[in-house]
Amino acid sequence: MSQNAKHELWHRGVLTWKLHEGQRKVYNLIQNLDPKVREVVLLISRRWGKSYLGCVMALEDCLRNPGGQVFIVGPTIKQTRRILTPIIRKITEDAPDGLIQQTISDLTWRVGDSTLLLGAFDTAFESFRGMEASSIYFEETGLSGIEDYDYVMKSVFRPTLMHTRGRMYHNTTPPKDLDHPFIFDTMVSAAANKSLFIYTIEDNPLLSKEDIESEIIAAGGRESQHCKRELFCQIERDDQRLILPEFDENRHVKTLDTPPHTFFLTSIDFGGVKDNHAELVCYYDFARNKVCFTDEEWLEINTGTNEIIQRALSMEQRVGVKWVRGNPRRIVDAPGQTHVDLKRMGFICDLPAKGKDSVEDGIQAMRVALLRDQIEIDPRCTKLIE
Repeated sequence: MSQNAKHELWHRGVLTWKLHEGQRKVYNLIQNLDPKVREVVLLISRRWGKSYLGCVMALEDCLRNPGGQVFIVGPTIKQTRRILTPIIRKITEDAPDGLIQQTISDLTWRVGDSTLLLGAFDTAFESFRGMEASSIYFEETGLSGIEDYDYVMKSVFRPTLMHTRGRMYHNTTPPKDLDHPFIFDTMVSAAANKSLFIYTIEDNPLLSKEDIESEIIAAGGRESQHCKRELFCQIERDDQRLILPEFDENRHVKTLDTPPHTFFLTSIDFGGVKDNHAELVCYYDFARNKVCFTDEEWLEINTGTNEIIQRALSMEQRVGVKWVRGNPRRIVDAPGQTHVDLKRMGFICDLPAKGKDSVEDGIQAMRVALLRDQIEIDPRCTKLIE
């Protein structure tokens, strides 16, 4: 392609000629989405060129929307600067003189009459709050902090698109933490809108079969958690980050057949104004030497004590709880005054025996019990399993 032809395409904001076959395929899918789709998730394996694709699309947005602002946001400002600055320079090396200019700030680029801003989740509140964006490209969303993600997305980034009705793009591999809001919120929403796309290492047109197998072996093999997550974009827990890595849903989750004579226990953990409330019913199966969790209730924060009691009683009735000699056995983790109120309301319960053993002792006992298959959980206990 001649230099004049390249310059003409730059001025038109057409840069798809810089993409490889796989990137163009993803690009075309995105362009054909319903304009009402506000968020796109691209789960793409390592070394596929997802950051390059994101930068190309961000530059196109700048060129096609004069006077607008486009954000590219990474996990940390250091990572964003180190990874994206060289990519933008490489993409723009054949652009017409003066069309793309990096400002004194190495995080801001003038692209035609628009502005391209680089930032990060860890500086979002200071950098982007109160601004307006035409579109936002998130790089490695899966590496963003769990604690800040929900707040930053809802209170900082979404408001910047309120008037422009622009779109957000996530170019990432899955998070290591299974409780990351990106998994159970962003990905779920994108899947419902048919804007969730997954491309593994086997979809990389730049690698031969031999190259792919070599990378798989280097990542620990097809069955390794790292390989599954980073190269095949599967949602995989990281056992090194788990408290109870011995838990296996295939081994420990089973539909329970409660024996006729059973010693039940109800366990309740009061949350309050910050945490949810949890209620469980379990029993000990003497013949099989197993502790069996048979049902649960999950209540939102700020739920009143009366409702917590009624939900517990309903759960016990649903399970068919019968107390030994009519004496209810309930362990309730709640403040002292709440215990006084519970007993006045006729809800018989005891405090947990804290202080006798350390937290570490309890965790170790759970791990051993799971390892020995001494714990079973009914599928109804979805939150406990999660």
